Amino acid sequence: MKAARVCFWMMAALLVMGMAQPLHAQNMGRGNFNVNQIRQGITSRIQQQVGFTDDEWAVVEPKLWRVLALQVDSGSGPLGSMMGNLRGGRGGAGGGRGGFNMNMIISQLFNNGTPSPAMTKREELQTMLDDPDSTPNAFRVKLEEYRAAVKKVKEQLTSAQADLQSVLTVRQEATLMQMGFLD
Repeated sequence: MKAARVCFWMMAALLVMGMAQPLHAQNMGRGNFNVNQIRQGITSRIQQQVGFTDDEWAVVEPKLWRVLALQVDSGSGPLGSMMGNLRGGRGGAGGGRGGFNMNMIISQLFNNGTPSPAMTKREELQTMLDDPDSTPNAFRVKLEEYRAAVKKVKEQLTSAQADLQSVLTVRQEATLMQMGFLD
């Protein structure tokens, strides 16, 4: 099961990365970016892997997507930690890697195009890290702001996971726990 979970999340990350290039092209006036296509690719794999019926999926999908969005925002869960690694590091927060802005992609997929407060605080912290003139006091303030934003997201995540869990069978709950959606 662990190997299947790792394979699934690697495929999800590759799907997001593969769809990122058309977003960059759109920004350059040469392409088309379809958020729904990426979301559908991610969620259809989850639906198939867990084995939800169409009726179950209609109830589960919005709750599951909320959990996934909060995991990405907090940098937790399998896709959240992968996305954090993709946007982290020098140049990762604002400019992204590979010539496109990963935060823009994440905002489009998970926050209706608006950077979340935690993402904004993460970007501000990255900007400070890139500035050799940043002072220790300024770092303390930014770290405190970022930690507060992430704490709020984690509280929302706990609530969203409970909401998701309330509509699952025990088998579905166990599968989603193995996939990293539930604690």
